Amino acid sequence: MRKCAARTARGSFSDKHGVSAAQCIAAFGCIINFAVLGEMENSKRVARVRALWLERTPEEKRTGNEVLAFYGWLEQNRPDLLSPGVGDTPYQHLNSDLNGLFDD
Repeated sequence: MRKCAARTARGSFSDKHGVSAAQCIAAFGCIINFAVLGEMENSKRVARVRALWLERTPEEKRTGNEVLAFYGWLEQNRPDLLSPGVGDTPYQHLNSDLNGLFDD
């Protein structure tokens, strides 16, 4: 059985629960990886997303429609910055990450 690469301070999920890496991915996808990043890494990711948004998007174009275009750009160029969080889609998380920086 191949061990899951997702690690926490207490060992990997698969070590703790006795499942394979494929089972971890099938059940949780990248949620485990997000949990491993921790809150500090997430705040750095959000800061970078916000900085890129401000650099790339002129103030008069900071609208909900432009968020969609920015999402497409991130998906193609910086998918590592899209949040794989629980429950919502990465696009919904991007809207949350950019809260207060665009007009609806």
